[in-house]
Amino acid sequence: MFEFDLQKDLRYSPIDYSTEGYHPCQTDASRCDMICRCYTITQVTFNVCPAQAGEILKRILVEDHPTEDLRFLALERIFRKHLCSEMFEASWSGSYYGDEVDRVYLNGSSSSWENFLRDTHEVFEAWDPDLYEVIQRMLLVEYPSLLPKIQEADYWEIKSLNVSEVHADDGVLSRISKEVAQGYVRYPPVHNVQGVAVFDGEKYRLVDGFHRYAAWTGAVQPPSGKTSKRRCKINLLCGLTEE
Repeated sequence: MFEFDLQKDLRYSPIDYSTEGYHPCQTDASRCDMICRCYTITQVTFNVCPAQAGEILKRILVEDHPTEDLRFLALERIFRKHLCSEMFEASWSGSYYGDEVDRVYLNGSSSSWENFLRDTHEVFEAWDPDLYEVIQRMLLVEYPSLLPKIQEADYWEIKSLNVSEVHADDGVLSRISKEVAQGYVRYPPVHNVQGVAVFDGEKYRLVDGFHRYAAWTGAVQPPSGKTSKRRCKINLLCGLTEE
């Protein structure tokens, strides 16, 4: 169902990277004149966060998939689980001032990429599977404990809710990674769904997306000290029951 461009240049994507290297002229002054042009790269280090998953996916997908598509949401959720620095490689070459990175791309032989493809196959193994099956498989890939909660739903629908209509467990919110939540403040999701909830007859109980919820509602602040926007509406994928 999905095709990926493993050679796509990701230098200008949200991926942060830094180089390590040395200057030969520090031990051999004859190599350079007044300006150093001999910088030699020995290693490129990548720094990625889960919030970057959607933007990276948009760049590597061969065909355009609308970000409001629930299948894109499921794919992004799986990709976010496996996203790590091991998934990327870089190439570099000499330039006017020495070595410079000329390409950042996916490492298709990395274990993290192979695990992403495995989980993607498990979730989308049937051609055009029922949406309920997609959602259930997406969640169970990482959170098998959610099965009893999501089995309560008869069907699924994206709803725009007042934040006051949503119950997010305080215990879970207190345990989320502040660093990950701040990542979602810096890199808002590319799709318009912030999480998954199940309606219990009174409130929509959040079952997935606590980091995004905290970022969206302003419960965490960006590391820069700037005030994050507090929103009163939130879009959730909601599990509902037949009346």
